[in-house]
Amino acid sequence: MTNSVDLLILIVFAFGILLGYWAVGFLVSVFDSYGTIIKGAKMKSYVTTFTVNGNGEFPMDMLRYDSCHPVGSDDASRIVRSIHRYVDDNVPTEPDRSPIKLRHIGDKGWRPTAGRWSSFLWGVDPLSITVEEKR
Repeated sequence: MTNSVDLLILIVFAFGILLGYWAVGFLVSVFDSYGTIIKGAKMKSYVTTFTVNGNGEFPMDMLRYDSCHPVGSDDASRIVRSIHRYVDDNVPTEPDRSPIKLRHIGDKGWRPTAGRWSSFLWGVDPLSITVEEKR
């Protein structure tokens, strides 16, 4: 019973972190839009999308370090499953090797820190990096 409660607490905590990162990104974009309206200058921001893939538990700190967030709910679920797989030994699951798509909003020249991702045994697919002007 305790194992189930601990697992539930971890899953809720992980979803809370992901929701927090999404909310921060949303608020930053709202305040950025508000600031550009007040200043009268139209500052361009860009959306950089990229995929990561790896072995083991997803490095949650990389979301903070690269100021990025999962693109969709499928990507967020893969992150949570990678954590869940290493917490509860009673649930046998095969590792999900499909890539996780992440998004960063910022400058045009920004790139994910591939070297730091690799230190966690996760890699950035350089061919997956796309940059688009935010509308």
